[in-house]
Amino acid sequence: MRNILFLTLLTVFSLTNCDDNELEGGFEMNYIEDFEIFAGLNTLDTHVFEFTLNSNFQNYLIQKNLTEDNIEAIIPKYVRLTNLSNTLEYNVLYRARLNILKTSGELEFEAAYREPIPINTGFNLELIPTSVEVSEQLKSNQFKLKLKLNFSEIPSISIDTRMFVTFQVVTK
Repeated sequence: MRNILFLTLLTVFSLTNCDDNELEGGFEMNYIEDFEIFAGLNTLDTHVFEFTLNSNFQNYLIQKNLTEDNIEAIIPKYVRLTNLSNTLEYNVLYRARLNILKTSGELEFEAAYREPIPINTGFNLELIPTSVEVSEQLKSNQFKLKLKLNFSEIPSISIDTRMFVTFQVVTK
């Protein structure tokens, strides 16, 4: 009887201590991009904002004293849009999607999304990260982000926006 109780407790402890993501052994790669969402964008089209960013991948490796061989995966962790001018809330949007790709246009994957946009969004909009593996895009010197926005109503004024993007690097 004691053996059964011991095995049951051992199983419960091992299951509760497992982390499905196992992300403790890595680090984060952070990026910030400022841009303007212009007034008057229509509700019919998907409006695409494209950014070319320096990945700084080698600098992150040097800072963490790692090599590329130590990297197991890189996945999206956090994406937030912030209205810097506090002029118009993000509930004018219906859908927001962020894609990541190589600068050559290859390997385009959806990194984060939000659909539908909550009515009480306010001046900050957090997107839901996907679990797509984006190592190939971020290991290059530069990569591209495409923010695709669909509006539920025409924005009456421009929105000065800051986009925060964080990727989780999982190490071996």
